[in-house]
Amino acid sequence: MPPTSGGRCRSTPKHVVTFSCELLHYWHTVWVVFSSFSQCCLRLQVATLLVVLFFSRTCVDSLVKMEDEAGVVLVTGAAGLLGTHMLRSCPPHIVLHGTIRNTVPFIDETSRIALHPCELTEPGAFRDLLQRVRPAVVIHTAYSIKDLDRDVRCATYSVVDACRDVGVPLMAMSSDVVLNGDDGLAPYADDAPCCPVSEYGQAKADCEAYMVKSLSREGCVIVRTSLIVSTHPLSANCRWIADRLHAHDTVTAFVDELRAPIAAEDLALMLWELAVLFVPRCTPSGGSDVRAGPSCAFRGEYGGVWNIVGPETISRYTLALLVAQCCGFDARGTIKGALSKDSSVKRPRDLRMTMQRAQKFLHTTPRPIGELFWRHTSLP
Repeated sequence: MPPTSGGRCRSTPKHVVTFSCELLHYWHTVWVVFSSFSQCCLRLQVATLLVVLFFSRTCVDSLVKMEDEAGVVLVTGAAGLLGTHMLRSCPPHIVLHGTIRNTVPFIDETSRIALHPCELTEPGAFRDLLQRVRPAVVIHTAYSIKDLDRDVRCATYSVVDACRDVGVPLMAMSSDVVLNGDDGLAPYADDAPCCPVSEYGQAKADCEAYMVKSLSREGCVIVRTSLIVSTHPLSANCRWIADRLHAHDTVTAFVDELRAPIAAEDLALMLWELAVLFVPRCTPSGGSDVRAGPSCAFRGEYGGVWNIVGPETISRYTLALLVAQCCGFDARGTIKGALSKDSSVKRPRDLRMTMQRAQKFLHTTPRPIGELFWRHTSLP
């Protein structure tokens, strides 16, 4: 098998071989029928054969080119909530790779997804993976708050450094908690500066700053989102409410902390749209190797910060009521309201955001979170 320009060995895909055989059989039939009317014209028969061979070769070459130009994408945190939905909604032309730490994502399509156990914080591990996979873009969705220095800062810095060194564009998830939420500036625009009040918000703000410093604002996409929720099954930020209600425990939720939750599946679809905008060709596996640095592979006008959140702003208290209703619990007397401003831990209270860039360039419209809960019934 001769190597391609990217140094990979290429064999003709099975579906291309099958198609080419069927195509030649079709043209052979045409040749026989046509020849029956032109047996006395040898030149016409030869011309017909040349046309058959030309169109057969052209169609096969086009299919091989389509196979070669399938975009290779690497998603970190493939077993997480967002990562799993990214895998489920992956466009059919994408060759998808994902990193996992301890668990395997619960999806049916794993047969066409290459999963790589990878500890992002291990020195050189992610860089080695990038050099093997050579993706057109990395989408960093890995999430954990057990150890902010290790799981947020160190993991993200490792991904950023690898993307810079190997020359791969980066899309990374951030959070609305990088914003102040108590400065009277809500709703916040895409370009609102970071001013976190919580430890997690500070960690995500540090990651944003590191990405911009290492890759430039045009060289990466930073997606600020809100609470990512799922109803089937319930996401962790909703499951704890259902678990307490099931145990007949009281749930206390803030009535003055405003967020714009977004369904995980809607966010995944919007990220795929954004990935195509940012890296329109996505062809490092065939026609172009990303070796000259990321500037040759992405469209800088789509770089920078994007706000992608749900269209409905609700309080933590309202979210608890929606979870109770979705799970069939009677919330009367079991869900109590509280004030975030009275909490001993400083928390951002008003994190409403605008989505000028997303509304201008993306076609997917996220659903109101109330509609998501109304349409699903989960186990208590």
